[in-house]
Amino acid sequence: MRYRVRCLLCSLFLLCSFQCEQEVDRFEVTNMTSQTVVIHAVESEGAGTIVNAKLGSGESVKIYSHQGAPARIYIMYLDVSLYMDDGTLLRYWTRNDVHYDEDEAIVNCFAPYFKWCGVRQFYDEREWRISKSGKNNIHTFSILPEDLVPLSEILERTR
Repeated sequence: MRYRVRCLLCSLFLLCSFQCEQEVDRFEVTNMTSQTVVIHAVESEGAGTIVNAKLGSGESVKIYSHQGAPARIYIMYLDVSLYMDDGTLLRYWTRNDVHYDEDEAIVNCFAPYFKWCGVRQFYDEREWRISKSGKNNIHTFSILPEDLVPLSEILERTR
């Protein structure tokens, strides 16, 4: 009986010592404009800044990663802000419910408020491109020239 228990324990030890290689989902933001932009991402639950990066044209930054079961955009709880290089806020994306009136939404660049007039949404999976590199799934959100247009201008065009 002791021999069997030892064999079982040794087998468990050996199995546990070999980790299975799991898939990693990597989430990136890429600047596809000719301007330099700043991406600032913080955890929605207040745990701190994840990313504060200046991106030149064509540059990317990792904002999140997840190992294990395949991930989706909706698992991220980040508040993401897009700024021009001079500090002008252009977009603020969050998954949290924020109740702004139109004027507050413009001042705070709250992109979800303007979804109805075609403003791109960070948490819309259709806005992300997915590629694969080995065991890595790379999810990329591209900052496009239309993201650099102030929300007030977009609102004026749709009225």
